[in-house]
Parts: sequence; C-alpha cells; structure tokens
Amino acid sequence: MKIYTKTGDAGTTSLVGGTRVSKADLRLEAYGTADELQAHISYLHDLIARDRCAETLAAECKELQTIVVDLMSVEAYLASDGKGRKMLPPFGSDRTAMLEDAIDRMSSLLPEVRYFTLTTGHPLFSYSHICRTVARRTERCAVRVAEREEVDEEVMRYINRLSDYLYVLGRYICLGVGAEETVWVP
Repeated sequence: MKIYTKTGDAGTTSLVGGTRVSKADLRLEAYGTADELQAHISYLHDLIARDRCAETLAAECKELQTIVVDLMSVEAYLASDGKGRKMLPPFGSDRTAMLEDAIDRMSSLLPEVRYFTLTTGHPLFSYSHICRTVARRTERCAVRVAEREEVDEEVMRYINRLSDYLYVLGRYICLGVGAEETVWVP
C-alpha cells in the first residue's frame, strides 16, 4: 500500500466514517493537536527511559506508554463523524480513573502547592510542562469541536485530566531527580 493517496491534494480529507471535510476543519485541528501531544509524550517517555532516573520513574514510564495508546483512541474519536463513532469501541471512564489514581499517588508524595510553579529546574520537568501546554491546547481545540458537534464526554474528561496528570508528573519528576521546583512568588 502506498503512503500517499492523492485524495487530499485539493485540501480535503475523510473523517472516520467517510465524510469529506476541509483540512482546515476544527476536527482536524483537534485530532492533529492530539497527535502532536502524543508525539511529545512519546518523546518525554523516551527521555525518562534514557535518564539516570529511569528506575525511579519506571511506573510513570509505563503510564506514559498507556497514555500514548489512549491518545490514539482520543484521536480516533475526534476524527470521527456520526457513522464513524458507531464503529469505535467505548472510551471507558477507567482511562480517566487511571490518570486520577496516578495523580493522587504522585501528589501524596509531593509538598503542597502554595505558589505557581515555573517550568524550569530540570530538562525532564520542563519537557513535562511542554506536554502539559500541548494537552491544554488539545483540550481547547476539542472544546471548540464539542461546541459544534458531538464529542464523547469521557474523551473530554480524559483530555482535561491529562493536563493535570502532566503537571503533577513534572513536579514528581523534580522529586525523582532531586531537582528543586522553582516557584513564582509575585
């Protein structure tokens, strides 16, 4: 099978389900941003796995691998029309619950947040915040789609919780590598 189809040369593409839309459609912006997030999270995973803290953050590496797979499902949901959504397996609340459990586990080991955290202190910490900001942009794109069309509520919850997870993961990475968090005190 060839990688190129030439069907998008005129600026349109097909959603899962077959509807052709402009490549400037909000759905494409949303699932394209989710795809970008997936690539960033994959890179964060690989950076952690190669770092001296890989053993300390082994559970988080596994979580990041799971998140990458979950994001493929998120992308499929965002890329689906009404017909396509019926072809997808349910996106279960267990996915969001996994993120919440991880957030609670890591948070229980972290000092209380009293000030805004600056995104500096260690490259892994900073990169987790790049992932967090792309997750927030993914959420904004998905909200714009949801204002016009149906988007699975659990997918929306997952995207929202994912940015929380990435924030806490960054703080947890600081703890794991022995770096000090830098806070903003106005």
